[in-house]
Amino acid sequence: MVLLKPLSLEALDNEIREQVCHLKGASRTAFAAADPAQGTLSETMRSGLAESLEASSRLIHHALASNDMGAVLSQLHRIKGAFAMIHEVEMVQLCEHLKGLGKANDN
Repeated sequence: MVLLKPLSLEALDNEIREQVCHLKGASRTAFAAADPAQGTLSETMRSGLAESLEASSRLIHHALASNDMGAVLSQLHRIKGAFAMIHEVEMVQLCEHLKGLGKANDN
């Protein structure tokens, strides 16, 4: 399950309820298999993550060229969220560090 922003609270609630009903009674192993952070990423997830990272990198490059720190921070937030989903702590920390630098220089 992958949800894309923007997302209404109603749509989020519906998806959560559907997933809870689907997983009720499922074994712990089945639940872990549904978590993208467990084991190897599927080719679809890996490809989507790579495409998203590449797109965000291009947008950051253009935003830096036009001195649009808001866009840079937005893309860093997006990257951080994607890597947080798969529990890549080092990448999340790097994004936080870069966001801190960006906010400090956005004056």
